[in-house]
Amino acid sequence: MERSQEHYPTTAKRDPFRVVAELGRGSFLSQLRACHYCDYSRTSAATDSQLLGSIAPTAHALNTTLSKAALERKLTAAETTRLELEALLRKRNTIIEHLEADRRWPAQREQEEREDRERLLKECKEEKLSRKN
Repeated sequence: MERSQEHYPTTAKRDPFRVVAELGRGSFLSQLRACHYCDYSRTSAATDSQLLGSIAPTAHALNTTLSKAALERKLTAAETTRLELEALLRKRNTIIEHLEADRRWPAQREQEEREDRERLLKECKEEKLSRKN
């Protein structure tokens, strides 16, 4: 015997947080009772509490899994940001080192020129002294 689709509840994709909220409010049970295919109209309050008792751990596990996934996404984003900032810091440190080297170069050049002049003057004086003798 073939069953028609109208007997089954809709299976559209739903937001998991909304499903967890509905499970906690018990609206899932009311939807289940309204289902034409299943005869849940004869369930008692005790059966409802048993169903809710078995649904609660599942809903909690789903909520925990979704929270864990959200935290993992945030952690991945934070790690990516940290790596990008470290790369930027290394680049800036390199630029600073080059700028400091460029700043020191004129002073080093002046010192070398001064030393060369002093050396040349000393050599000239020595030549003059050696010519006199």
